[in-house]
Amino acid sequence: MENISSGQTAEKYLENGNAKYNLGDYSGAILDYNKAIEINPRDAGAYYKRGNAKRILGDNRGAIQDYNKAIEINPNDAETYLKRGNAKDKLDDKNGACLDWSMAGKIRDMNAYDLIKKGKANPILLAFSDLTNNQKMSVMNLLITIASNDEEQGFQDKKLQYLSDYIYKLGVSLDSCRAYFLSNEQIKTIKDLKLLSQVQKKFLLIAVLELIISYGKVNETAEEVTYNIFKMIGIDFEIFKNTIAKYMTEIDDTL
Repeated sequence: MENISSGQTAEKYLENGNAKYNLGDYSGAILDYNKAIEINPRDAGAYYKRGNAKRILGDNRGAIQDYNKAIEINPNDAETYLKRGNAKDKLDDKNGACLDWSMAGKIRDMNAYDLIKKGKANPILLAFSDLTNNQKMSVMNLLITIASNDEEQGFQDKKLQYLSDYIYKLGVSLDSCRAYFLSNEQIKTIKDLKLLSQVQKKFLLIAVLELIISYGKVNETAEEVTYNIFKMIGIDFEIFKNTIAKYMTEIDDTL
């Protein structure tokens, strides 16, 4: 009976803390979360809530400690990884933030696009970090192939900058990519991209969006070329179309 009573008391403190949190009394909320945790130190939700309150008050290090404890108790909560990534980002721990955002994506199948469009560090490159050099060149060759099928001439500068950024960040040279592509046409490229994990393929899908869409419109030629390649490497058509639709909705919301 004592455990049940303690559990109810901890729950009451948690409710009080949540009420204060919702009213903007974050310091008061932390005091109630402290009491809830003292009674029930295995409540991942209490650590998560206290971490949120600390993060809002600017105590990102304290927030990370609470998120760490919440993850130790419940390692399958995507939201905790997401918030811990945000706290790490505030402390300029970009690699740590990307790892947490990527983990959140794996847990709840979250589209990397949501994070990228919020101006966070690019988790795509982290997902690609363990690719072989040949796979990295194949990723670049895919991006180059798609970019070459966009007839919007006024969009060229943006595309060139985009491709240059990926060449630099993937650590490959344009000449090497061209030589690799010409040595085997598209056969090896498709084989390389087939070996990507499902998570990496989703990140790859996000990486090509900037090349498919220009001036708020989908380039049908580039879209068709991309779909045909994605079909060969195992990316589902519905996922492809839904991601483009989501991207277009976000663009419309900013207009």
